Amino acid sequence: MKIQPGYYKIKLRNRSLDDQYHYLRVFNRGNTRYIQLSNGIPQEAINCEEVLLNSYELVKQITHHHPIEVRNAIMTISWQDEDGDLFELKIRNIHALKRVFELFPRLAKALHVEMKNTHDNK
Repeated sequence: MKIQPGYYKIKLRNRSLDDQYHYLRVFNRGNTRYIQLSNGIPQEAINCEEVLLNSYELVKQITHHHPIEVRNAIMTISWQDEDGDLFELKIRNIHALKRVFELFPRLAKALHVEMKNTHDNK
């Protein structure tokens, strides 16, 4: 069975206790079909489509007609500084993430985030 291009919600088969879902992205580039699991590296579908279908259950196709409703999202950034000390920030929305990068430009630079200069230095 070939999966049509699009976005899907999937989960491991036969794992009733596993409530962790994943995204599956299926797309074509030229004449080649690719699949991408969550934020992983896209793989040629011919090499792994059957394995994926045997391991995962396609829960549903995600369309723009049914937008994602996010509840309790948390983004975590963790790193070690030059002294080997561990830091971790939990952020709940994109505005707070932007604010973190504004307040901690050293972190933004380390993550290769380009911030537009919003302050006038006159």
